[in-house]
Amino acid sequence: MTLDEIKWMTELFKTGNMSKAAENLYISQPALSQCLQRVERQLGFNLFTRSNKGLMPTERGELFYKAAMDISDTYQGFLSQVKVLDRKDLSSICIGMPLYLSMVCSSDLLRDLHQAHPEIHFSIIESNDLESEKLIKSNSMQILISKEPATMEGLVTHPFSPSPVAIFLRKGSMLDRYAYKKDGRRYLDPIYLEGEPLSLTPVSQSSRLLADLILKEAEVRPHIIQETRHVVNLYKYAADAISSSISLCTFDVLELDKDDQLIYYIPEKYRYHQIHYLVCLTPELDRIMPKDIIDIIQHTGSRMIVSPDMIK
Repeated sequence: MTLDEIKWMTELFKTGNMSKAAENLYISQPALSQCLQRVERQLGFNLFTRSNKGLMPTERGELFYKAAMDISDTYQGFLSQVKVLDRKDLSSICIGMPLYLSMVCSSDLLRDLHQAHPEIHFSIIESNDLESEKLIKSNSMQILISKEPATMEGLVTHPFSPSPVAIFLRKGSMLDRYAYKKDGRRYLDPIYLEGEPLSLTPVSQSSRLLADLILKEAEVRPHIIQETRHVVNLYKYAADAISSSISLCTFDVLELDKDDQLIYYIPEKYRYHQIHYLVCLTPELDRIMPKDIIDIIQHTGSRMIVSPDMIK
């Protein structure tokens, strides 16, 4: 049985109609009918039962279809790996990611990628969004992992791991009286941050863009007293009663908040009450990039990033 025959049969299973399958395959209906007869003779059983409603898979036919799809997927994966070997720009893949994500998952990610594709040299760099734009456009970096608001025009994006956004409220702040509880979590509308001393990340980081967008949507003029690159520092400033902040929740912050209870989630009416991390790359690379590389990044990243379901 040839790969073309397997391809033709899978199309026949998908459509359940001889003429439609032949049209999709750009072949004649008699050629497809002869192929079906030939395959069924080789197998020794019928793949379909014929009726006025079309072709209905037999029980053995269902098993054949599953096996045929597995063979097709394996073959496509093989072709993708061959393309990688043929393309010098994919013999080495550099992945850019935010500082926090690099700290928590770079080792696991490099291990998983190397195991799947030992023929490719993978590397990771920490970069802010301004640096990343220059690097990915010059092909010095092939893949960028970024937070949702910071996507760049012209890139293909693959979202993963939705993460909650929260206010770290300054300890002792009277704004606590405006908070409310829902489903066991505390919420605070950012409109009440007007005049509140705020600490945020620098403008070069996507987390700052996230905070700015939320404050803009709430029509709050931020009173920013300091900046820091580290989300943990934002929380510590709140715990020390210095300033409040808006940021993603991370494992480190949740660990710190067990006793102080300074985390208040952004209400769902705000566009960015939760955001996704994104795997970003150019359309040209997306077409030839082995699909499992994106899958590995999404899976490994999701294990290390806080999602709404992880929060009690």
